[in-house]
Amino acid sequence: MKRVILLFVLALGVLSCNNDNDKAKTEENSNIENKEQAVLSVDQLLEQKETLVDKEVVFKGTVDHVCKHSGKRAFVFGSSEDLRIKIEAGGEITGFDAELIGGDIEVKGTLKEFRIDEAYINQLEDDMKEEHDGKGDGEGHEEEEEQLKKEEQVKKLRQELALTDKGYKSVYHVDGISFRKLD
Repeated sequence: MKRVILLFVLALGVLSCNNDNDKAKTEENSNIENKEQAVLSVDQLLEQKETLVDKEVVFKGTVDHVCKHSGKRAFVFGSSEDLRIKIEAGGEITGFDAELIGGDIEVKGTLKEFRIDEAYINQLEDDMKEEHDGKGDGEGHEEEEEQLKKEEQVKKLRQELALTDKGYKSVYHVDGISFRKLD
């Protein structure tokens, strides 16, 4: 009788191990499916941005702009050019080629938030004042025009900040891990 009970307990142990393995495989397959299904549009990414900060995302969109100086940044837009997000090269991405402009890409990366608050704007303004001491160097109007653009940018940021209830304005970008061309 003891042998029968012992065999019964062993059989239950083996069966429970198989169930745990099956359950683990099912969860693993589910995770793989979820990762494969989680390709968002730029519109969807921007709609869910506050819940996706610091999380890995996969999204697709049309390349609008590639930084011509370094190639380390690109902008991708969704259903309209107003719905766009910046991608910073990182991970497997060494840079973006200007030939991507106008084409569709799928990007894997981590969504990041940068908060612009009063302290940031004040620092930006102080930096501008240090750069531009008010004395002309005789180089022409380009420096003056650049200074006016920066002042206008600070003014615009202050206006946008005044409209928020949070006390800061969020700017989102993606730290890229990898991308592939879809065309």
